[in-house]
Amino acid sequence: MKIIEPSYEIWDCPDGEEALAKIERIGRECYKSEDKISNGRDLCPKCFPDGKTGHTVDGVYTIAITMPSCPVCHGAGSLQNREPSSHAFMRMILRTDRRKELTKKYTKQFTGEPAPVKPVRLEEMVREIVNGTLDSYRDDPPHDGLLEHCSVTVHFTVSRGFTHELVRHRHGSYAQESTRYCNYSKGKFGSSITVIKRSFELEEQIEAWMHGVGEIESDYMKLIKLGVKPEIARDLLTQATKASITLTANFNSLRNFFRKRCSPRAHPDMRALMIPFRDEMRQRIPIIFDELI
Repeated sequence: MKIIEPSYEIWDCPDGEEALAKIERIGRECYKSEDKISNGRDLCPKCFPDGKTGHTVDGVYTIAITMPSCPVCHGAGSLQNREPSSHAFMRMILRTDRRKELTKKYTKQFTGEPAPVKPVRLEEMVREIVNGTLDSYRDDPPHDGLLEHCSVTVHFTVSRGFTHELVRHRHGSYAQESTRYCNYSKGKFGSSITVIKRSFELEEQIEAWMHGVGEIESDYMKLIKLGVKPEIARDLLTQATKASITLTANFNSLRNFFRKRCSPRAHPDMRALMIPFRDEMRQRIPIIFDELI
């Protein structure tokens, strides 16, 4: 029997700025405000006094000639002096400023000001703001459906118990290791089952768990030797059995994953991986995932 730590690895994730630009381009089509798209770079007035950047490709001007000795931009051809329009657009569709306003309103007691609601209700109200269910927030809901145009693929090495909870999220695509076709008595599996490590406070608990899992492995191998197919012998496998599962989910679905599975009420196994996964997505694309609690 092998015992391993649970883990995750992001296999595919779009570049943050490219993802934001893609969502903005799609979203502005809805509002017919394509003319407001900007990469946040102002053209150098010395290099391009007419405001144009050269030739056109697919309707977008491309920088053709710059002045290497330009004292203003030093040959860059443009000046970075404001954020890309995609950032402001994202804050608009996610109602980020509105969320901050409401959250501040219901957390005034932390600043010494009178609280408009009882402290016992505070956490619940802040969560309602994030989930978009607060009455004063419903009149201006986020347009987060646009986030469904970008997705992430992540590979988990976890327990069967973990995967049972994961696949309950229907807005995701899954590919999972099959205990029906995997024969763990074969050499490529080390002729043993692999389980995910479990932490216990007491030595007696560890011993009891190890004994139970060991018995399961022994009985599983015995059935295989007796000619039982893996698809039947798997009936004995514990939920601690290692499972590889790959998830592809769009940004909007992923935000929902994090809200539910990073919650203090979520299963400890879920929180152990979903919190660092969420934090990594915050580093990659903060403007989309930062506002989650």
